[in-house]
Amino acid sequence: MVSRARVSSRPPPGFKERLIGGLLLASLVYVWLFGVIVIPLAIFLVLARGDHTLVLVLLVYYAYRFVFPTKEWAFVRDIYRAGNRYFHPQEVVFDGFERIDPGSRSLICMHPHGILTVGWALTSTSATMSHAHVKWLVTEALLRLPFISDFLSWNGCAHASKAYMQARMSRGANLALLPGGFEEASLYQRNAYRIYIRKRTGFIAYALRYGYRVYPAFVFGEEKCYYSLLPDWAWLTAVRLWVNKYRMPAVAFVGKLFLVPGWDQPLITVIGSPVQLPKIENPGQKDVERYHQVYVKALLELFDKHKGAYAEAGASLEVW
Repeated sequence: MVSRARVSSRPPPGFKERLIGGLLLASLVYVWLFGVIVIPLAIFLVLARGDHTLVLVLLVYYAYRFVFPTKEWAFVRDIYRAGNRYFHPQEVVFDGFERIDPGSRSLICMHPHGILTVGWALTSTSATMSHAHVKWLVTEALLRLPFISDFLSWNGCAHASKAYMQARMSRGANLALLPGGFEEASLYQRNAYRIYIRKRTGFIAYALRYGYRVYPAFVFGEEKCYYSLLPDWAWLTAVRLWVNKYRMPAVAFVGKLFLVPGWDQPLITVIGSPVQLPKIENPGQKDVERYHQVYVKALLELFDKHKGAYAEAGASLEVW
């Protein structure tokens, strides 16, 4: 059985909804971009001009955040939920179940990462997911960047570190992550369906240790959000994946509205039935490999089941 999110029954958004959603989405993109460049910019201003103004602003910001750490703020998440109306349809589809209960030892694994994880962001703010009380895990570097880290924390994101995951899993908390990470971003090409999963087994080891159910999830439409400015050459892809080893995204891209994607395509997150893992306190390599294969098989089946409705004709999923 496939249970669709309620938003699927709503009429297409009007101009006002498109505008508000687009502005909210653009604000996140540009705050993220500013957070990436502001520290190098501050260093440049000091070295080139002797201007310490921006450095002082950053010092005040980090001092304030040290004393008053950013916490989850439902008000901000509710505001950014309006961004979901930028796309139409934008849905979260549950395949084979009705809901994810809070504290149910659930790990949602979403693919693909895409360039800027648009589907991830909209799924995390979706009303369909609000009842599940999920912590949305992102790379720790993002939560160290100024300003964008505040938006992420307000929206219920946390860092995907080993210590944090184990602490939350020991209490049975629901988590979501992007196993493909920067590698899936580097593999991005418009209209290509690609996941980076063959060497990503750590999340399975954690799920086994704490007896979690693992939900495969695929975002149809993520492959259309941007245009990659880098050619899909094998040697260049190899170089970009090598750069990813140093936790740096190797991407160059543009959207239909500069860094904002166009609104003329659907964005559908399909969450498949969970793979229930046994609880193995000290899982061995064979245990991890066995259940990793089970997970990958479930993900491929999920894609094949729904590609007829949500993907390009003749679509196939590349597994890296």
